Amino acid sequence: MKKFKFKNLKLGQKTLLKIKLTSKMHNQYVRLSGDDSPFHTSKKFANRYGFKDKIIHGMLIGAHYSKLIGTLLPGNFSIEGQMNIHFHYPCYVNDIIEIKAKIVKLIKFNKLCDIEIKTFNQKKKLVSSAITKIKLME
Repeated sequence: MKKFKFKNLKLGQKTLLKIKLTSKMHNQYVRLSGDDSPFHTSKKFANRYGFKDKIIHGMLIGAHYSKLIGTLLPGNFSIEGQMNIHFHYPCYVNDIIEIKAKIVKLIKFNKLCDIEIKTFNQKKKLVSSAITKIKLME
């Protein structure tokens, strides 16, 4: 776990998190969230609407954003204040995603930072993007 203090953060600082979206993760998220929409649980239903398989919940990807922020950049002193997430392309079980994060704004007065997140699948297709506002509680 990273433990960056505000004074150690730099504009443009980056990190990367690579994750394989497993069926175990998918099934646990269905149970945890209670979202058992057929888009997420039925390949046949998802196929009917143009998807190649049942789709991963976008917020499962969002949960990995929280992991990245709380453990990598900025790390354990950080609290998420706001996150604006966009989903551009579906993810499926066994996709491998790369979550790339970069500090785009630092506000020294109240120890805030904005982080831009872009997530790509194994085919280099943008699947999600986000801007998050972080407060460092050091």
